[in-house]
Amino acid sequence: MRVPHPERQAGDPCPQCPQGTLRAQRTPALLLRIVGAPPIAATGYQLERLRCDTCGAVFTVPAPPEAGTQKYDPSVGATVALLRYGTGMPHYRLARLQQSLGVPLPASTQWEVMQPLVQAARPILEALITLAAQSPLFHHDDTTMRILDLRRAGSATAAQIDPERKGTFTTNVLAYVDAHPVALYFTGWQHAGENLADVLRERSAQRETPIQMCDALSRNLTPELATLLALA
Repeated sequence: MRVPHPERQAGDPCPQCPQGTLRAQRTPALLLRIVGAPPIAATGYQLERLRCDTCGAVFTVPAPPEAGTQKYDPSVGATVALLRYGTGMPHYRLARLQQSLGVPLPASTQWEVMQPLVQAARPILEALITLAAQSPLFHHDDTTMRILDLRRAGSATAAQIDPERKGTFTTNVLAYVDAHPVALYFTGWQHAGENLADVLRERSAQRETPIQMCDALSRNLTPELATLLALA
């Protein structure tokens, strides 16, 4: 926040000498005021209502412009996603924190406000997959992950899955773009080998055969992978 001088400005004569002129400095004096606040803050507007004591008509004052038209600002979903996937804050823990600070945000609501971000983030994910596919070295592994929607009988997703598949997994594929590591996560019915194969389909044909670093578990491998296998 810029704070102008209340009495003087650049170009004024110096009040302490008869010859000097005040010049604006490139670097202003910096004063920090740090306050604590909930990760998700809210502002309540009490809109006055007037009711006719004869006909019962109610007249409510219009909302001020700063109230906006949406209950949840788009920044809410972005903040929740950053807390969960950037810093590892579980939804239930954020919900408990928000409740204690007087701005309730249940875990189910957190999922709802993040949902619109999926389509916005998908092009970024696809670009990262394409970049990661060019890596000379890949590390990858699976961990089990329970997803209720994938396992619910009769759901549209479950109907599309081979009945022989019994588990759901999160695969981490660690690749390198120049000197920068890129960590990709895929959650669903596929195993690590299948997910890595999907990534390598985006690999340029001019690239050398990459090194695949993993353990010897059979589902880490697939006939589609043209790699130099290095078992951990």
